[in-house]
Amino acid sequence: MEENKRVVFSTDTKVWINRIIEILELHKKYYPEKYGNIDTNKTKSYVSKDKVIVAYQEENWENAICEFPTIWLSEKDDEIAKIIKNKKS
Repeated sequence: MEENKRVVFSTDTKVWINRIIEILELHKKYYPEKYGNIDTNKTKSYVSKDKVIVAYQEENWENAICEFPTIWLSEKDDEIAKIIKNKKS
């Protein structure tokens, strides 16, 4: 069990963090009025089987900045952009 935890925290976490930031950048691009001021250096993320929740470090999870399906971590940017644009319409 300990070995599995080390693998998740060393390799996958960096990839997830970078991908979450990329998805936040897509939100900022298509929803600048709502997400334009997000400072990704001050955020924390919770990844579950179903969704990713992003909040500021000093806030609790109920005050999330952004939520999106976990499957987006493996989706291409253009697919995510289509979904974000459709939500805006």
